Amino acid sequence: MTPAGPPRAGSAAPCAATGLVLACLMAAVVTVGVVGAGVSVRAADVGAAAVDEPQYLLTALSLAEDGDLDISDERAQARYTAFHDVPPPIQTAEQADGRRVSPHDPLLPLLLAPAMGLGGYLAAKWVLVLIAGLLAAATTYLAATRYAVPVVLAAVVSTLAGTVTPLAVYGHQVYPELPAALAVVATVLLVVPPAGRSADAWWSPLRVLGVVLAVSALPWLAVKYAPVAAALAVVALCSLRRASLRLTAVAVVALAASGAVWLGAHQLLYGGWTAYASGDHFQAKGEFSAVGFEPNYLGRSTRLIGLVTDRDYGLAAWAPVWLLGLAAIPFAARARQWALVLPVAAGWLTATFVALTMQGYWWPGRQVVVILPLVAVAVAVLLHRSHGPIASWVRGGAVLAAAVSLGVQAWVTLAGRAGTLTWVGAPDRPAAGWIDLARTALPDYRRGEPVDWALHAAWIVAALLLAAFGLTADPRGTSDERSPSPPSQIPGEPQTNGHPRPALSTPHQEEPRMTPLRTTGRRTTAVVGVTGLVATTLLAGCTSTSGDTIQVYSARHYDLEQAFERYAEETGTSVEFLYGSDAELRERIAAEGDDTVADAYLTVDAGNLAAAADQGIFAPAESTVLEDAVPEGLRDPQGRWFGLAKRVRTIIYNPDAVSTDELSTYEDLADPRWKDRLCLRTANASYTQSLVASMIASRGEERTEEVVRGWAENGSIYSNDAEIIDNVASGGCDVGIVNHYYLARALQEDPDLSVKPFWANQDGEGVHVNISGGGVVAAGDNPEGARKLLEWLATDGQDELVGDNMEYPVNPDVAPQELLASWGEFREEKIDATAYAEQNSTAVELLGRAGYE
Repeated sequence: MTPAGPPRAGSAAPCAATGLVLACLMAAVVTVGVVGAGVSVRAADVGAAAVDEPQYLLTALSLAEDGDLDISDERAQARYTAFHDVPPPIQTAEQADGRRVSPHDPLLPLLLAPAMGLGGYLAAKWVLVLIAGLLAAATTYLAATRYAVPVVLAAVVSTLAGTVTPLAVYGHQVYPELPAALAVVATVLLVVPPAGRSADAWWSPLRVLGVVLAVSALPWLAVKYAPVAAALAVVALCSLRRASLRLTAVAVVALAASGAVWLGAHQLLYGGWTAYASGDHFQAKGEFSAVGFEPNYLGRSTRLIGLVTDRDYGLAAWAPVWLLGLAAIPFAARARQWALVLPVAAGWLTATFVALTMQGYWWPGRQVVVILPLVAVAVAVLLHRSHGPIASWVRGGAVLAAAVSLGVQAWVTLAGRAGTLTWVGAPDRPAAGWIDLARTALPDYRRGEPVDWALHAAWIVAALLLAAFGLTADPRGTSDERSPSPPSQIPGEPQTNGHPRPALSTPHQEEPRMTPLRTTGRRTTAVVGVTGLVATTLLAGCTSTSGDTIQVYSARHYDLEQAFERYAEETGTSVEFLYGSDAELRERIAAEGDDTVADAYLTVDAGNLAAAADQGIFAPAESTVLEDAVPEGLRDPQGRWFGLAKRVRTIIYNPDAVSTDELSTYEDLADPRWKDRLCLRTANASYTQSLVASMIASRGEERTEEVVRGWAENGSIYSNDAEIIDNVASGGCDVGIVNHYYLARALQEDPDLSVKPFWANQDGEGVHVNISGGGVVAAGDNPEGARKLLEWLATDGQDELVGDNMEYPVNPDVAPQELLASWGEFREEKIDATAYAEQNSTAVELLGRAGYE
């Protein structure tokens, strides 16, 4: 049959085109209205923006006003106060040239910079809302023109996807998720020809350029999108090579050049291969520690289903309509619609095995937002194409799931606008009664009780059934598809007698195909493969049921995974944990209240421990084991918290420039003879604040201010202790003040490093000592398990806890590492955790008055 020619006068084509435009417009308008309703909801109790959002906003402001990524001046001027009530976590390590660059890729701030400069953070959020509307329109257009979904159905599904969790929330949260999703949809629109067009006639140099730009945009938004970008590039190149080898070669070179530019720019801007290189959390272990230390990939495999079914953070908990994706993606795979399937698979596997955690300090679904519009398209195709009795039941379930999803989103938005919840806090707070009741059907992976693993197994069975439906559903389509349409050749599809071989997709469906799978046994092979993969997930989940499970929130980020893994090996009790800053985690525990999943809380700094105790987070733990293992001065008199590791904040010096006869006390470093010879840590560091707080408690505020003012006049300020050590070693400074373990680790790597420790104030109060420690969470469900974990960390687990980080053990029966022992004994200042906490605000004010930044 010859291809259809241009439409004649009186043809329905112009009307159809008009209807498509109106459908896209309506999808955009409705989405903007619904998403925009959430702009005024606070992100967290601390402000309208929280967690990583302030970093993006400050960077956008810096780009708008200064034309660079350095946010040090914006922080110094407290420009965050418009959207964050207190100073946000620093996150940035100071660069060699003094810059502070947020550890996040720069394209989102660049997109938001004009709006941020002209209208502040609200204008930036409304830019994201408009992107949400554009995404809904683009998804509608993709489903209707590339996958032959009826226009009305395409618009309804796309609008629904854009107005429920998680797209509706990330439509105004300042994260790169929605711009990345738009780049993905744009790429698929460029790669997949419209119905009736062949790939040979579709590709052009301009379209190749568009694909290269869209694919390249993804890692500039966030490096975590690189796997999705790679999947899209593979799909594009597989189609392009059948149309033109010359254009294929051009595309390969262009994509390679784009990758090289990205790597080179990150070395220049961030000092590493990724943006994480500029993050203060990643200085000790390196930028690639962002994915975790020695990740447990078998344990992470539970996320394959958990990303959908987790009670608090799964998609189904807030928008059960996404359950349809469990059938839609297998249905698309059977039809070999690889432009949908491969990016979704790449994004899902990244969220499963690469992301540090499934649950976090964010709104649910963040890890998979980038590929959900493609899932929505696949759902629209499934609803339109699948046929038979089961398909009818699926359509009925889809209507019910859509209604529930819209109802949940309406409740969440209204509650947020009323001020009763925040976007960050909502997943851990009680919801409406009917929502919480429905969510009891989902497993709580953080709790990890037998009932949760039973639910986990049940949902795996349900997922298999949905996948089986998708793999076996009759794809003939619904009754409205009976009008004839011209068949077209599938690019790269083998032909028989000059005609295209029939495909599993509908005749007018045209999408670039990779080398086709063999039809023989295709369904059986796919079902067996899915079954095997999900069985692995089930087994991974079942391994956590042996013994008990302890949930730990930790603001201490050093060597915990290794210690917890050994604890699980020795006791049969698994430990699940969530990292965050001290302020974030204490706020989270308070917000969760009696519903908190945390059994134990670990943090750094005695002042933070005392503050948590005063806040009512800890319950007294009656334990003779802990009392015997932890000296009296390193634990709470009421037994609410216990020190687990000691860190000494002392003087270091370059022996080529300074003799020990010149050194004595912290106070002496305020003497003018140390002008331009002293390296110090920022005033925002808890270690700096606790040192000053301890001096206020023992020396008085007036004397301490004299000392701190002298430090500020003499010293150069750095964002972390590692930088201080580097500068002392290289001669940039002669002396500095650091936590001892930074120096110990540096000497492990380079024993010839020209830096040595000096124990301060040995003729007086003693050298300043701080601790990291923890306690039993008062509202936790497993206080006995938490107590046993703390006992183990203070006894048999001391070496595991402090060893690699080179801290001093609190337990006097445990010897320190050989290098630490070689430094000799020292007089310790008595720790007064209450004073650290009570004097902290005074210390912060004093540092500001003294000009110490």
